[in-house]
Amino acid sequence: MTSPLKAYLIDADGARIPLHAHAIRVEFDSGMSIEMSLDARCDDPLRNGVLIWGGAVPQPTWTDDACEALTLQLGVRPLGGNVINVYPYRFESDPATGEVRVETTSKPEDD
Repeated sequence: MTSPLKAYLIDADGARIPLHAHAIRVEFDSGMSIEMSLDARCDDPLRNGVLIWGGAVPQPTWTDDACEALTLQLGVRPLGGNVINVYPYRFESDPATGEVRVETTSKPEDD
């Protein structure tokens, strides 16, 4: 069964280039990424939208450790009635102090 979703790359001139893929991956300078799944099925109740995953779309062959390492939380920030900002982040804690910090897509500043 083919997906009811169609995806396109938009070039600098605004031309639409058909994209035949299972997912679209966006990678940030920090090494973090988000993936948008294009594998919606006609019988999928979520077919009226897209699924966006923090990190990568989980695979059935992944171990629990791999899943934890390769997935991220997603932040969603509404910016207007027709736009949202979606970004990956990860909570990390220092085992020595227990201090929790948030790792985001921002690249660390050069000292």
